[in-house]
Amino acid sequence: MRLKAGLELLLAGALWGFGFVATVWGFESFSVFQLMFLRFAIAFAAGELLKICSRKRLSLDGNHLRLSIWPAVLITGFMILQTYGLKGTSVTNSGFITTLYVVIIPILNHFFFKTLVHKRTYVYASLALLGTYILTGANFDEVKWGDILTLMGSVVVALHILWIERISPQILDSFSFNNYQSLFAALAFFPMTFLDPWPNVFAASSRALASVVFLALGSSLIGFWIQIRAQKILNPFTASLLFLLESPFAFFFGVWLLQEEPSQIKLLGAFLILMAAALSILSAQTKPAESTTSSETVDGPR
Repeated sequence: MRLKAGLELLLAGALWGFGFVATVWGFESFSVFQLMFLRFAIAFAAGELLKICSRKRLSLDGNHLRLSIWPAVLITGFMILQTYGLKGTSVTNSGFITTLYVVIIPILNHFFFKTLVHKRTYVYASLALLGTYILTGANFDEVKWGDILTLMGSVVVALHILWIERISPQILDSFSFNNYQSLFAALAFFPMTFLDPWPNVFAASSRALASVVFLALGSSLIGFWIQIRAQKILNPFTASLLFLLESPFAFFFGVWLLQEEPSQIKLLGAFLILMAAALSILSAQTKPAESTTSSETVDGPR
């Protein structure tokens, strides 16, 4: 069971990594809000269709519907920040800056849930911030607005991960929960889609249309479903380590498909971020288990 979950997380990392490239392609024909609405609306519709085919009927699960509301709000906030961030930075930068959730999570867990956090975690957080500084050009004059938005999105996704971890015992059907999460995200994005004129879908580029389908089925329907399943099966630290593969995949697809050519200094920054994240996970495995009011610290990402 654990091996299967680990392999599934490897797949999720690849799906989310390619999702950075797909998002850039989607901008060829759609605005940020239109792209996100289509992504989650199609994911929900496809998920419900699968439920109908498997159960022969459409059922409404009130418990999972209720549980998915706040996670959907956080997902919506994260997607707005990350997607707008991609309009102002590279796929490589976005992928690596997003990994900062791994060191942000234990800090948030400490302040919000009073969970004991080892002092070394703050050292790793500082190391990750140094890596982010180097990755964005090692010059505050060169820090792009897209990098800042992506960093803010990393904080929001950290809150989403913590929320999922807290309610995971109540999630009996990961697929239904993820489907309702997509529904509420689509509803949140829908009124925002009219801020820009809707393009003629039939005139949209084939690459943009393909990216919408991939983001809906790959990144949302399958990727987030795998995340929820993994947080119920795997040790949170093991899951975190595997989730970090999202960044190398984003780097690989960015270089391969978008011809991004990061400099050696940026590669150093990316390496520091990944090293800080990995050290944070390993440290969390050995830190004292006591907590003042809450359960074990979670270092798991999206």
